[in-house]
Amino acid sequence: MKLCLPALVLLVSTRWQRAESLATLVGHSVEWKMTDCPDGSEVKTGDNKVLVAKKVLGTWIGEGPYDGRIGESNSSSLVLTDVRFNDMGLYESSCGDMRDDLQVIAADDESVREGEQVLLKCYLKTDESVAVVEWHKDGKSVMNITASTLKSNGTGSERRHVSPDCFQTGNCSLSIEGVQKEDAGVYRCSIHNDGKTQWGHPPAVRMEVTNRTTAMPDTVNTPCPWETATVVQTVALSVASAVVLSVVLTVLVGVLVVGGIFWYRRPRRQEASPKSPDEELPLRSSVNRGTIAG
Repeated sequence: MKLCLPALVLLVSTRWQRAESLATLVGHSVEWKMTDCPDGSEVKTGDNKVLVAKKVLGTWIGEGPYDGRIGESNSSSLVLTDVRFNDMGLYESSCGDMRDDLQVIAADDESVREGEQVLLKCYLKTDESVAVVEWHKDGKSVMNITASTLKSNGTGSERRHVSPDCFQTGNCSLSIEGVQKEDAGVYRCSIHNDGKTQWGHPPAVRMEVTNRTTAMPDTVNTPCPWETATVVQTVALSVASAVVLSVVLTVLVGVLVVGGIFWYRRPRRQEASPKSPDEELPLRSSVNRGTIAG
């Protein structure tokens, strides 16, 4: 019996020191169950023993960089809100058996319009030891894949597909056809082997579903082909009208100029000028002489 006692103590000690894995996304929140924690209880980081929160008068109060980010969902839990990437690490409490290794994940963002198809990428090391590949949406399983079977769960399961080469290539990306509003959420893929879970790459994808008529972010509004054709036709018509008008005006000016030249050079008839009295006298004299002679 004495030989078994040290082994038992070692087993208990190892179990106490083992940290549970807990994961959340940047900007999200994480909750710890805190039962039987009297006033004065503390939660600290396990690596450098930074004080995270302290219970005062039945309420958890954030300390230092955690001030203003500590809340409670009920009397037996502690919630860290607005999680930052630097919050990653080990957390321990002075009460209960809380000892969690918090993993903070920066998710890739994917935006897709309602009714379109989207491919959520995920790569895993799928060797012979891997039994199951699983896709999660908002923490709930939506698809399970084995080397021989593929099972999709929940609403819209008939629209979700994974390549049959997932186990051969490690590319277990999820395709969703006819995306709908309820498909929006955070997606993650993982493998399960010997009771262990390993997350894929990227570790998470946050998908946003926009309305059919909503413009996608960072896009340039270009005119439709038929609008471009209308603009081109209008410009061409305007140019043609201007050319025709210019030709008509040129012809009219030419006609006026030529007509003016011909009018100016036309032959003119000379009018007889009236005779002076001196020119009329010889005629009268001749007449008179004739009369006398007769």
